Amino acid sequence: MAPGHAREDTHMLREDWYLRDRLKLRHLQILVTLASVRNLSQAARLLHTTQPALSKALGELEKMLGVSLFERLPKGLAPTAHCLGIVERAREVLGSLGRMREDLDAVDAGADGVINVGANTSATALLLPHIILRIKSLLPGVTVRVHDGAFEDLMAGLRANRLDFLLGRFHAAEHLDNVENIGLFNIRMVAVCANGHPILKRRRATLAQLAQWPWILPPGDGITRRGLELIFMEAGGAPPRFGVECASVLANMVIMQNSRALAVAALPTATLFASSGQLSIVPVTLPPVFGRISLLHLRDRALHARDKLFMDCVQNVSAQLGESYLK
Repeated sequence: MAPGHAREDTHMLREDWYLRDRLKLRHLQILVTLASVRNLSQAARLLHTTQPALSKALGELEKMLGVSLFERLPKGLAPTAHCLGIVERAREVLGSLGRMREDLDAVDAGADGVINVGANTSATALLLPHIILRIKSLLPGVTVRVHDGAFEDLMAGLRANRLDFLLGRFHAAEHLDNVENIGLFNIRMVAVCANGHPILKRRRATLAQLAQWPWILPPGDGITRRGLELIFMEAGGAPPRFGVECASVLANMVIMQNSRALAVAALPTATLFASSGQLSIVPVTLPPVFGRISLLHLRDRALHARDKLFMDCVQNVSAQLGESYLK
């Protein structure tokens, strides 16, 4: 090896040793908190410290790393490119430590650990409960925690190791770095309404007829909203409007029962409520543009035995119940 390369490698080793020796979890907590709130005073309150102490700790961290992490502005902080480049790693470390605490607590309790699942529950209303029942029958001591939310929030939880898996329909998950996307089956969506709605008098409704009624639309730019807009645009009309955007199945049901509004739901969810007489399925076939149910997990995350068992349960239950999403 050339002398210059030897000196360079030695310097890098010393820097790495210095960082590992001096960096504390508190530094990572400070980094993550400041990146989130972007205000020293607010971060100090959240971290139960004083603003001068927080400024000092931030200065220590920047000195250790040899970079500036935040630009000091008159009304707060702005993360630099260096900060944005490492803050996700800090979240991963803190998330992993939180999961380690869960595993230790599970051992103390004689349990089998915790599986945290982020789910699009409106799309997995039938699938997810059966998966939980299956793994609980095979591993009674495991705890399954289900977290519902927007895709962006769930993905942040997955990348920060707060979540082990995501289950649902995620239109933005096709080409994400370091994310394993296991396709399970396509999903059929149906239009639903209150019992006694005038649209039910038709033997077979058309999209043009559906567009004449107010709709409860899914919020944001999710796969269901995009699918609905595509359907109506291809039918030659503008997407329906109502002024209500809601992802809550129960809230939508109450609104429909007290109005003439229509909504869209996954077939198993709609069948469940229709069989109990709480709503009706509109006699119309919606084109298959609503995507598929997928299971997501990080490729570089080591899988625990319970995680592998959970994945087997997902595959097996999906094979058994997938047809109920399509019929």
